[in-house]
Amino acid sequence: NSYASDGDATGLLRIIKDLNNSNYAGLHLDIEPHVFDDWEQEQVRYLFNLAEVVEDARDALDTIKKLSISIPNFYPEKTLTTLNELVEEVVVMCYENVDMDFVIRKIEEEKRIFNEKLTIAFRTQDFKDRVVMEEFILEFIEKTGIRNIAIHDLNDLIALDQKTISGN
Repeated sequence: NSYASDGDATGLLRIIKDLNNSNYAGLHLDIEPHVFDDWEQEQVRYLFNLAEVVEDARDALDTIKKLSISIPNFYPEKTLTTLNELVEEVVVMCYENVDMDFVIRKIEEEKRIFNEKLTIAFRTQDFKDRVVMEEFILEFIEKTGIRNIAIHDLNDLIALDQKTISGN
């Protein structure tokens, strides 16, 4: 998150240099300035820094490497448009509220801007059990046509499976 705070991508660029010499397919950035205490006051600066860091990463990354980023479902259109030009995938984190109509409404702009690049991430802890989560995801896919779905995270998914199986 410090990359969005100070805009200094030096450490990230060192990682990318090493990544370019490896067999990895790409790099996923999970920089979340919206968690900072002063997000409301500093949002413009943080989003500018975030875009600069993503642009630096794109410039440093070999062209054959994929660049993706996770974002919340409330960044302004200007930021979404900028990110769309820089990355091959955007993972929109749809956490906390799993009301279907709310989620669909919150991602309208992202769906329009990112189109095929869009992946929607849901969090296991927002669901009562695995069956409820899977039913929700299937309905979401049917209603939106978005087929790229991510589940956060593997440890929580295993715990949700155990809860579903044991009924506790």
